[in-house]
Amino acid sequence: MPAGRPTDYRPEFCEQVVEMMAGGASKAEVAAEMCRSYTTFLNWQDAHPEFMEAVKEGERLSQGWWEKLGRQGASGAVPVNPTVYIFNMKNRFRADWSDTHKTELTGANGGPVAIAATDLTDDDLATIAAGSSARATGKA
Repeated sequence: MPAGRPTDYRPEFCEQVVEMMAGGASKAEVAAEMCRSYTTFLNWQDAHPEFMEAVKEGERLSQGWWEKLGRQGASGAVPVNPTVYIFNMKNRFRADWSDTHKTELTGANGGPVAIAATDLTDDDLATIAAGSSARATGKA
């Protein structure tokens, strides 16, 4: 018999999550409104695939709600604080709203980049080693 209290999870929570997030709510806000801890909210996603799918759908709808608000703000239809808006978007919807671009280099067939140190002199190697030591001690 499993230890602990029985779950409060109910299948109807899926519909509630989608409805709330369609109005722009975040996962933390939904968890708080449902009177649950955020950890419980995350655990329900792991334990109930239908709940996880509802949260994913809710996140997509929430992003759409916020993007519509931004478009309305840009057109002057509603007042929007641009700084607050962009800060919210970059932090909540990082996959689509990040200014950071990641570049990765790989070697042949996606493997590591091969570097041949055969052209380095002993003085070159000593300089490299000294630079690594200085960075490690904070004296660079």
